[in-house]
Amino acid sequence: MTLPNKALLEVRRDIDAGRLDAAEENCRHIVQSVPQQSEAWNLLGWIQCQQGNLSEAIDAIRKAIAIHPDDAELHRNLGYVHAANVDFESAIECYRHALTLNPEDVDAHNSLGVALKQSGQLDLAAEHLREALRLRPDIPTLYQNLAEILRLQGTLDEATKLYEQAVQIAPNNAAFKNGLGILLQLDGKLKQAIARFQEALVLEPDHPLYAHNLAEAQKAFRTDEAAIVHCRDILRSMPDSVEAHLNMGDVYLAQNDVQQAATHFGRAVALQPGNALAHNKLASTLIDLGDFDAAKTHLEKAVRLHPEFAEAYFNLSDLVIQGKYCFSAQMLAKIESLLSGGRVPLKAASIMHFALGNNLDKQGKYDEAFCAFHTGNQIQQKLGEEFGILFDLELHRRNTDECIAFFDASYFDKPPPGGVDSELPIFVIGMPRCGSTLVEQIIASHPNAATAGELPEIGRLVQELSKTHHHDDAFPHCLSNVDAQTIHDLASQYLSNLSKHGKDSTRIVDKALSNFFYLGFLFTLLPKSRIIHCRRDPMDIGLSCYFRRFGSVNWSWSLESIGAYYREYNRLMEHWSKVFPSQIYDLHYEKLIADPETMSRELIHFCGLSWSDRCLEFYKNRDAVKTSSRIQVREPIYKTSSGRWKNYAAHLEPYKKAIEGSDNPPII
Repeated sequence: MTLPNKALLEVRRDIDAGRLDAAEENCRHIVQSVPQQSEAWNLLGWIQCQQGNLSEAIDAIRKAIAIHPDDAELHRNLGYVHAANVDFESAIECYRHALTLNPEDVDAHNSLGVALKQSGQLDLAAEHLREALRLRPDIPTLYQNLAEILRLQGTLDEATKLYEQAVQIAPNNAAFKNGLGILLQLDGKLKQAIARFQEALVLEPDHPLYAHNLAEAQKAFRTDEAAIVHCRDILRSMPDSVEAHLNMGDVYLAQNDVQQAATHFGRAVALQPGNALAHNKLASTLIDLGDFDAAKTHLEKAVRLHPEFAEAYFNLSDLVIQGKYCFSAQMLAKIESLLSGGRVPLKAASIMHFALGNNLDKQGKYDEAFCAFHTGNQIQQKLGEEFGILFDLELHRRNTDECIAFFDASYFDKPPPGGVDSELPIFVIGMPRCGSTLVEQIIASHPNAATAGELPEIGRLVQELSKTHHHDDAFPHCLSNVDAQTIHDLASQYLSNLSKHGKDSTRIVDKALSNFFYLGFLFTLLPKSRIIHCRRDPMDIGLSCYFRRFGSVNWSWSLESIGAYYREYNRLMEHWSKVFPSQIYDLHYEKLIADPETMSRELIHFCGLSWSDRCLEFYKNRDAVKTSSRIQVREPIYKTSSGRWKNYAAHLEPYKKAIEGSDNPPII
């Protein structure tokens, strides 16, 4: 073996072992001694690309091409570097050159297809991916890449079949399962989509994007009775299946039937007492139901079984912050040891930082608590950036602008016909952490009222209208020229689902806070709706949102984005208040806790109900509560949470600047 060949072999060994610095140094020695060694220039370029030195990588591979201009692989490799440098025009040119030299270069066809997709040339992109598949039908990634192009073109059936083929070839690839799930969800096949997302998470349990997709699919699936039928069929054939009971519990939980969820989680625990996940799920539902002592028992069991179980520690910290539990020194030492050791996945680390923050806040160690919450959110932000699910403020602003422009005063001067004049729904809206759970429970304690919790129905109906009737128009433009029968059918569908949560009630609360964005649509369907807008000091709201682990709520991961989201919410609510002021009741949290009886009487009167003293004893209501305030709402009203932000004032300047902004007066 010649000297350059031996040296190149050593370079490849260094690359395989991850020793890129050593590999780069060896390559440089080779090209200095043998400048015409094109493979050394090629490898040097590849190494520099991996190190992020893209301009140097381009120069190195160009030198290799100058030595062997007819080598298709070198042109393709140069295309890779241009693509990494987001220069798709140059990448496309390189891939095309490679294909003139070798028309059957599968990698070049694939890479050209991907680059053409990035530049918006979808038809050409599909042509090259189809050719790559003709040449190599055994490569699953080619099916995935073509499917993604077809998805963008709206050809969902073929895209779905391609992903199914990819999964068949590589059944243990989580990305393929996730991609298939997305297509199934887009096609309205929620049961199948949920199953694929769950399979992806089994393969990669800590992948935040897969968890986000599963959560969104389950949210959309909440009211589908077929889910319960499906799970019951499985349980009939496998009555002792722990997994089947856990799935059944999840379905009931998604439908706000916490009692039934607890029954199935409890059955899973009985069948398999060593299952930490089952103990945690049961404990969480027991907290929802107000049985804190039993919840503590199951959470402690969960962490004994699985000492790195972040969710169980967080649920315990929820009890800590309300004075229902105290972490042992051993538990705190374990959490801190796990975090300092860097051995837990990022998602779990984020959850543990929130748990520590809750504990430190309860102890009055405010600076340390803020640091813990800040670190937890920074990790969330990092994961969001990695998987492309960060908050898009500009898109959110555009959506708000379109909503305000579409639902102007003239729209409601002559709204579309077909709405249903029902007084059954009471919509409670606002920002998270605004006191809405307290308001909900005061109303639901009335003998003629009930609560459905946070129903996803209004948002789901918007999606249904966009897809079924005006699939090319996003909200709110999907309402243009909609016929009266469609409006009536959507309103009736909503009322049918709502009424399941209180069969003998004359008022039922829907506490999906984000319905504030859909008020124009809501009043189109249900023109006699009553809206309770829960307001609270924005400083307390911002702090509470930042300290509350909201998971996939991506605007909650930074103080700046919380402030920006608040401004857009406030701007939209000001618009709604001008358009239909008589149907929106602003209830300030600070006034409610200062004078509960007066404000509760006003609230009940606005709902069109006679007064009941039971509304002042809301904390005796045994109904399940699934929100972040599920523990504190079990107690009489107290004032300690008002003005809490002052303990953290030194840290909140970014939020304050964001809510005030340069073009708005201060928001108070």
